[in-house]
Amino acid sequence: MIFMGVSPMSVSISGRAPESRILEKLLHSKEAQLIAVYGRRRIGKTHLIREFYRNKGVYIQFTGVQDAHENEQLANFHDELSSIFNSLANKRAPENWREAFKRLVDSIKPIVKNQRIILFFDEVPWLAKRTQFLKALEYSWNQHLATMPNIIVVLCGSIASWMIKYIIQNKGGLHGRLTAKLHLHPFTLSQTEQFLSDRGINLAREQVAELYMALGGVAQYLKAVPIGVSPAQAIQELCFSPQGLLFREFFPLYRSLFEHSEKHVEVIMQLAKHRFGLTLTEILEETNMSSGGTSTRILRELEESGIILQIPDVGKKKRGGKYRLMDEYSLFYLQWIKEIGNPILSGIDNNYWHLQQQSQRYAVWAGYAFENLCLRHIQKIKQALGLGAVNTKEGGWQGSSEPEGKAEIDLVIERADRCINLCEMKFRMERLHIDKKLAEQLERKRRIFKGATQTKKTLFTTLISPYGAGELGPYHHAVDQQITLDDLFL
Repeated sequence: MIFMGVSPMSVSISGRAPESRILEKLLHSKEAQLIAVYGRRRIGKTHLIREFYRNKGVYIQFTGVQDAHENEQLANFHDELSSIFNSLANKRAPENWREAFKRLVDSIKPIVKNQRIILFFDEVPWLAKRTQFLKALEYSWNQHLATMPNIIVVLCGSIASWMIKYIIQNKGGLHGRLTAKLHLHPFTLSQTEQFLSDRGINLAREQVAELYMALGGVAQYLKAVPIGVSPAQAIQELCFSPQGLLFREFFPLYRSLFEHSEKHVEVIMQLAKHRFGLTLTEILEETNMSSGGTSTRILRELEESGIILQIPDVGKKKRGGKYRLMDEYSLFYLQWIKEIGNPILSGIDNNYWHLQQQSQRYAVWAGYAFENLCLRHIQKIKQALGLGAVNTKEGGWQGSSEPEGKAEIDLVIERADRCINLCEMKFRMERLHIDKKLAEQLERKRRIFKGATQTKKTLFTTLISPYGAGELGPYHHAVDQQITLDDLFL
């Protein structure tokens, strides 16, 4: 695939302004650039690179095909190259990657030196799987491409663990050669709001959050949201109809991210059952895995891909804590879609999701999903608390003290100014009322934390909820600060 032409204007790419600024800076460099881009499936990696670079010079894209044989990958490479350079049209496909890269280098050398050349290798892990692709790339970069000041090479992949191991932390010919590393994360709430708005979908913030809790900040999922429908209607269409993009997305997602993904999926399924997460020991027990290299690798790969998060235990010196399922779609699938099977045979009608929203089961799921939403936006929480310049440590906490008993706190922010925020996350799509019962629950948690940790630091109970709470009755005895959904959009 190739686009030619030079445009002085930056491409406007919704939701990716920070990444676009980095790419813009590299574009104006007078040296060769080698850029690694990675992130989960459908996060928008290909769109970002293609849309940013397509009018910035000579743009050539090669895409790896999952599970394709090396000969097929080489044939695809040859077809793309020969469609651009007529001199290659009558040649046979290269027999190996060393020959393929030699043809590529020989073809681009004559291109005018004042014109940028962008080589975009998409889904590199599939190109390199059980082949000499990486060796050939290393040789070509060091021997030829790195000496061309007008060249930009972009290496992109969805398998984060592979990209980190073989590209970011490369110990061979690419060691120390990268000029930029872009890890594309899901959109934040504010980026999601902007992305939807740019597509003509203007929703109230609680509705943006409603979509986010089910779909996450994944560009391709959000792109499928129809214009002119409510979030509930969009979720119904995307998740509960046989033609919906997300109805059968779960297993292809994990197959695209991990080789032999069965154990990865098993870990995710167990974490989905436990709102407060599982320790390493508990995960091993639930999945019948043994402690060692395999289980360590699986958890590392899930964490590097942004699917799970290890939340440290505040106040404990030894590394540990609980693993928590953070991927919104995976949680939604396992809680709601998986049990459906065939919607026609199951008798699922067009009002299914709307009816579920009235159930207690929905309230339990929404509570979990809202906690994940808050954990994804810890920096926004700290900003709302005025902690931008204060060093902090964040984590969870569970413990007990006599005679109060046990308690678990969703999020603890331990601050360098000798204060601690004990954050309580409550999902209500209406303004909270702090009654005597809830006030006592919050005060009890503070007493247990203080008694168990014996801390001398000042404790602040911080309430996080979509619409906040009325500052009446026992509110001031139980709550020191509150953060609302608007704060998470800052």
